[in-house]
Amino acid sequence: MDADLTSRVRALTAKLEPKSSASRVRLLVTEMPWDYPCDQSLDFDKQEERQRHDVRALACDLVARPTVLQTFLPQLSRGDQRMAFCFGEAIAESSGDPLQWLEPMIAAVSEAPQPERNHSLLSGFIVGIANPLPDAVTVFKERAARSQELAPALPPICWRLGVTPSDVALVLTAFNAGLLHPFCLTWLHTGGALANVPAPFLGPLIDALLIHSPEGFAAAVELMGMYSHGMPDKLDGFRPQIRNAAASFTRWDTAWGHPAAEHHFEKIMMWMLDRGREDPDARATALILARALINVDGYHQIKPIRRVVPRLLSGFPEIAWPLIGRAIASHPRHTWHFRHLLGSLHSIDHRQAPPLLSLPEDVLFAWCQADPDSAPAFAASILPLVTTYQADSADRSIHPVMARMLDEFGNRADVLRAIDHNIGCYSWSGSMTEYYALYQHPMQGLLDHGRPEVSRWAERTLRRLDAQINHARNEHEEYTGWLEAC
Repeated sequence: MDADLTSRVRALTAKLEPKSSASRVRLLVTEMPWDYPCDQSLDFDKQEERQRHDVRALACDLVARPTVLQTFLPQLSRGDQRMAFCFGEAIAESSGDPLQWLEPMIAAVSEAPQPERNHSLLSGFIVGIANPLPDAVTVFKERAARSQELAPALPPICWRLGVTPSDVALVLTAFNAGLLHPFCLTWLHTGGALANVPAPFLGPLIDALLIHSPEGFAAAVELMGMYSHGMPDKLDGFRPQIRNAAASFTRWDTAWGHPAAEHHFEKIMMWMLDRGREDPDARATALILARALINVDGYHQIKPIRRVVPRLLSGFPEIAWPLIGRAIASHPRHTWHFRHLLGSLHSIDHRQAPPLLSLPEDVLFAWCQADPDSAPAFAASILPLVTTYQADSADRSIHPVMARMLDEFGNRADVLRAIDHNIGCYSWSGSMTEYYALYQHPMQGLLDHGRPEVSRWAERTLRRLDAQINHARNEHEEYTGWLEAC
């Protein structure tokens, strides 16, 4: 900018800069821009340091004028307040007698309407007096744990000061009294705040959360997951809680809108199952999960457990499969749940690795022999037909498990029909001619199969594949011609 324009901008900036206490409080505490100071280019740490510096300067100014500061406490204790926590800390650090502000701040929070109540100013103040007045902080924590108005301030205060076993007991007291929503406890599992709290002190809180509500279940799972983040063996102290979480998997189905809870649930269950079948808690968890799997109802429940299923089937087939296999045969109307749970028909990455393949092969075929009227067709509907779905692979053949299925049950029309549906139910990207061509060479090898039913089926399938390839090619040529004409 030229000198004249620069001068005019600076004059306008000076004119608009807040000068009254009310406008400064609004700018610096309530509505501070995230990129404040907006006229300077600072790195993140410098910018945060400057923001806190200006808030502290405002606090020092207002502490020297207590009557004026008093008038701002009610408005800073309700609604959104960007820097209220920092402002509360600064008041505590700037005051010669900080306790004179404790009751006025408590009154301001208590008098605010519950939906608008904001505890940040009070929480920051309590953190600010922690070093010079630790006994006052202890008294406040105990008071907050029994106060409907003050309880939400307890978790963030404990988080900032470092959570202790006695803090967990106070939080549990408030939670059991209905004074804390599970959402408030998210403060406890961030930033390693629980690192110095032994697992036995956290167990009762997790137990209370697991049986409370969907939000409580999600909070409990996240708390265990974050507590053990990077140190999975710390989960060893939560064995009873892990079993309870597995048992509540389908009870709190609406908890599965929380991506973090889904992630941690998977990791926690994997850790437990990895203990192996010699571990009694691992066996008990496997049984609980198998019972839960037969009650899944919809994709929202399938999603968080699906990646655990292969470990469950491979590590504990004698526990899990009798229940799952019986459920598949007993509830034919619900078999689509199990197809989603045990299959990978809709994988878009040209791979087919259904969890059912994790079940030991002999267990799978023993199940098929025990229930030939439904089990073989179900398995054939989700097992991969060929060894690879990569279009450029040169060594594609019939998958060995499917080959055994054809050897043992290829005389059954329902099995061959299920494989036809398997071929026709897919996700794919690229030319459809490439998709249908995947099956041509492997199917050629079945023309001389020992079972005549399989040979005739392979011949019919090859004719159908040729027709589908020609149709897809003609469709592509028509579409290309239409584009060129346009």
